[in-house]
Amino acid sequence: MELSGNLMGAGVYILFAAAALFDIMNRGRLSSAVMLALVTVFAFFFIIRRAPREVNPRLYDWVIGLAGTFAPLLLRPAPEMHEMPVLQGLQLAGMLLSIYGIASLNRSIGLVAAHRGVQATGAYKYLRHPIYAGYFLSFTAFWAQNFTLANTAALAFWMALEFMRIFAEEKVLSQDPAYAEYTRKVRWRMLPYVF
Repeated sequence: MELSGNLMGAGVYILFAAAALFDIMNRGRLSSAVMLALVTVFAFFFIIRRAPREVNPRLYDWVIGLAGTFAPLLLRPAPEMHEMPVLQGLQLAGMLLSIYGIASLNRSIGLVAAHRGVQATGAYKYLRHPIYAGYFLSFTAFWAQNFTLANTAALAFWMALEFMRIFAEEKVLSQDPAYAEYTRKVRWRMLPYVF
């Protein structure tokens, strides 16, 4: 399953990168450059990731993990440009938050809910899912600048999957007493005082 996920991810990434590069070279669109940078950083850390302590055998977790990872790569630059400095700033802020979260995990990143150890430093001192928080901000800002019905469907599909992933990951990790202690210290999953 891991090899299949890796091959699928490589294919989807190549299609996304080609569309983003075409848009960057022909329109100079910043929203496409930020998206490409974010997914490329994730791809790099994914390639050098550490193996999990145990592999999750649940098909449900594999489906939502893979689909949730690759669904944002269905987003495409809109035919007409709607770049806005405020949205570009939000997109960039989301990208930086996600990269901070990815760097905080170092080589413990994965697609499917698995126990790779409890991370409580870096971005994880403040939020339990900082990478997802940054993704929500960045991908939503990209969507707002590249509004199409296809992008709306892809974003909605991805958002539903991300919430399912959060709960699946926490279910796996909650079996570790260290994670239960961590959740008492870091109460908020993605947005302080809200969720």
